Amino acid sequence: MQSKENFMWRKTFLCFCLGMLSFVSVMYAEESSPKGISLSWIHDSGAAVVKQPFGGGLTANASAVNVDTDGNVIYAAYMSTDTVTVRSFSPEGILNWRQDFDAAQVTPFLAVSRDGNTYIYFHKVTPSGVSVHVYAINNSSGEIRWERMFNSPCSVSVRNVDGVNVYCRTGGALYSGDSSLTAIDSNGEELGSLMISGELKGPGFSSVTIPGLNSPDTEVAPGWLVSIQQDTFSVYSEYGQRVYTVPSEDIAELNANPWLIGYYVFDDGSMLLRSDTQSRYYDQDGQLQWTRAFGRQSNFVFALSRLYYYDNNSNNLHKISRADGSDELTFTADRNMTKVYFDKAASISGTADGGVIFAGTQSYWTTALEPDTMKPLIRFPVEISADSAKSAAAGLVSEHNAKLDPDNIYTASFPSAIDFERKQLYYLSAFGDGKLDSTIFGLFSAKLPFADAANHPGAQDLLRLYREGVISIPSDGLIRPDEPLTKEQFIAMLTRAAKVGGQYKGPTFTDVQQDRWSYYLIEKAVVLRILDKGEGKLNPEKLITSGECAAMAGKGAQLLKLPAFSPKPVVYSDDEYIAAATNANFLDGIALFDKNKNITKAEAASIIVRFMDYRDSQRAAKP
Repeated sequence: MQSKENFMWRKTFLCFCLGMLSFVSVMYAEESSPKGISLSWIHDSGAAVVKQPFGGGLTANASAVNVDTDGNVIYAAYMSTDTVTVRSFSPEGILNWRQDFDAAQVTPFLAVSRDGNTYIYFHKVTPSGVSVHVYAINNSSGEIRWERMFNSPCSVSVRNVDGVNVYCRTGGALYSGDSSLTAIDSNGEELGSLMISGELKGPGFSSVTIPGLNSPDTEVAPGWLVSIQQDTFSVYSEYGQRVYTVPSEDIAELNANPWLIGYYVFDDGSMLLRSDTQSRYYDQDGQLQWTRAFGRQSNFVFALSRLYYYDNNSNNLHKISRADGSDELTFTADRNMTKVYFDKAASISGTADGGVIFAGTQSYWTTALEPDTMKPLIRFPVEISADSAKSAAAGLVSEHNAKLDPDNIYTASFPSAIDFERKQLYYLSAFGDGKLDSTIFGLFSAKLPFADAANHPGAQDLLRLYREGVISIPSDGLIRPDEPLTKEQFIAMLTRAAKVGGQYKGPTFTDVQQDRWSYYLIEKAVVLRILDKGEGKLNPEKLITSGECAAMAGKGAQLLKLPAFSPKPVVYSDDEYIAAATNANFLDGIALFDKNKNITKAEAASIIVRFMDYRDSQRAAKP
């Protein structure tokens, strides 16, 4: 016979095992849909990853991504201290071409033009002098169409229609000498040249050593040039014709040193000058229109014909009226904004009239705004899913022999460019765990999520379900709000939304076995009495009706002991559950409810969101 102590020990051990099984079942029951968006493709950009000095993190010198008119992604990166690579990838992630350049002791700048060329120029300083080397690369073939050398300090800007302008210092002290302006067309033919007084500045290229799309302190719209002199600013057309000069006394009131004055030249030739304490706006005739007390320290975003600013400590993005300098419109985000920029790639792609404003928040959500009205066009997450990153890392080949750990990939990053027309996100960013030997600087792409729900009336409900882990984003980024749902899809959504633990036994249904993706969620629904056992067969792939969804939501509410239902496990008819769901306002988001009609994903989302709101209100009311 067993001793009493041995019997009690076995009993305790059995209870412990059952308790652990119960715990595991609860963990399955609380399982949420995976968060994040899926990568379409990823490549090592070729950029060498280096450690910043004085205890800084990792960095790599690579330009912000540029998108040409055909949707190809073009960028430049330092492969080493002596080599810069320029590469083009198709939207599908296929390498179109690459050009590698000797870049010893040079500073490279890159721009993609609508004229079919990519332009890169190298600024080189040696003991013998300063030189600038300009290359024009054919966007389609990657061949170098032409190159020019200038043996003086020069800058280059893309012309509004065709070719580039090269403006070089010809001597004299800073802001007191002259500059030469040389216009070159896309074929390399010189269109003409002339001399202009002062230091010339034009539309900037992307610096390969300063990644990112945030607007710098100075910007000039295509078609215009600025001449900075010791005591004044002048605006010129890109053909070298002076349009107006700001009076020297105005400049003196801003700052005696023109180097400390920021400037924006808009697409009509008007200009905003900014000191540390105030901003002054001059119209296209050079007439002062208004003065406002904010200076260079504000977060300004220049958008060709528009100007915005925001405060990192608030949720507000303001559009400034160029008529009187007031805050014309305000967009309020749900969290503090961390990155706001005007996406020139969207403008180049011809996807929106004048480009798109993108506002990113601390939660790694981004809102695309129509630039004139500031009306939200679409709101979407930009963080890459952990599973997708792990899968990409496992098959990634590093050009610098980095050994990525697929189980430890940092995925929080904002896109470098967004192609609105082709619904693509592009990232030029670190990919790895943040250690020097296990991180690359990658170029990777994902589909723009929720693009097909941008203007859908059910968009906000679907977004909420994603945020709370009820639904996930397919690899193609499409939510398909008007697509009919199957039984198992709705059951999975409602069960995740219930957020109630429990134990279960199974399999309950002969056509839902343990290897099916929805197995645990369906078994949980049975335990919660959301789903009846019926005759032992579910038909999980059968389309579900609005009436079935409403009845299940009603059963879920009964489980939560909502006031509309009996606290006891009384079995009602489906019509009674539907009536109770109606009284609980679960069906308010469906315009024309027909219990026999197949339900769409957006309609199902509206039921579940209202179910969740009711659930939360009842839980909050409990002592």
